[in-house]
Amino acid sequence: MTNWWNALVGVEKIFWIIAIPSTVLFIFQMILLVLGLDVDGDGDFDFHDMHTGSVEVNDFDLNHEGEFSFSDVKSSSVPLKLITIRNVIIFSTIFSWSGITFLEKGKNLFFTIVISTIIATTVIGIITTIFALLIILQEKGNINIENAINKEGKVYLTIPEEEKGSGKIEITFQGRYQVVEAITLGEKIKTGSSIKVVGIKNGMLLVKEYLEHS
Repeated sequence: MTNWWNALVGVEKIFWIIAIPSTVLFIFQMILLVLGLDVDGDGDFDFHDMHTGSVEVNDFDLNHEGEFSFSDVKSSSVPLKLITIRNVIIFSTIFSWSGITFLEKGKNLFFTIVISTIIATTVIGIITTIFALLIILQEKGNINIENAINKEGKVYLTIPEEEKGSGKIEITFQGRYQVVEAITLGEKIKTGSSIKVVGIKNGMLLVKEYLEHS
């Protein structure tokens, strides 16, 4: 083992230092995902039109008949969540192993870094798209946002104070992980804060900050 490590040149060691922990974390992440314990989701739901029987997920529309299509949604109204813990781990794993492979084949460092980055970025794009499509398929059943009342979750995008705007929350109800719009009557609730759904107003979830030990 020591001889193998000493035989590596400096840049190869860097790729291996990235590859080993990221691969371990990737495997651990996949185990959690299979067990249904992974909560680092990339879906983004919009419940503005719940009364019409439709649900918006990122740049896709799903109607009550289960059909979906791409829609022209402004990027400012539908924030992308590409930089997540899951994606960073996947990127590091793909990037490092691609780099190791190219270096072993005698490719120069510049080529290795550029192509490995392209490969890893492409994989992230594909995975993000697949997750979005899977979320759409999962949403073919009827969703009743009233079932979210009294549920707890986390703030995904900051919720402005006193109904001055809406934010996004991550929450699980009806057995599904979802990211939905929410408002609050109180002070601004920052990203990462724990919340509890207390009602529904204007088709959106009404939440308050939830302190677990208060």
